[in-house]
Amino acid sequence: MKLHLLAALPVTFIAGCSQRPLTEAECQTLADKEIEFALSKAPAEEVEDLRAFLSSVAEGGTARCMAGETYRRSDYRCMVKADDANEIGECVNKVSRRLGHG
Repeated sequence: MKLHLLAALPVTFIAGCSQRPLTEAECQTLADKEIEFALSKAPAEEVEDLRAFLSSVAEGGTARCMAGETYRRSDYRCMVKADDANEIGECVNKVSRRLGHG
């Protein structure tokens, strides 16, 4: 019985670690990816103004992100792996559905 308990400890530890809150740097990476996605949908003449606006708004979301109110670690992994706007969009859509926004 002790052997089964010891075998389960690493799984419990790994599962617990994977849910640790995101860091400020990780949340900034997510904000950058969200901005990249939004800019990919904007007309070229609006990109710079939109970038400035979204960057200023993103600063307020960092605390909520770090508190786990928006993104989870699995969402972060999805966004980091995303290579283009379509893949970023898929990640954003998953988060939106989970949060009840879509």
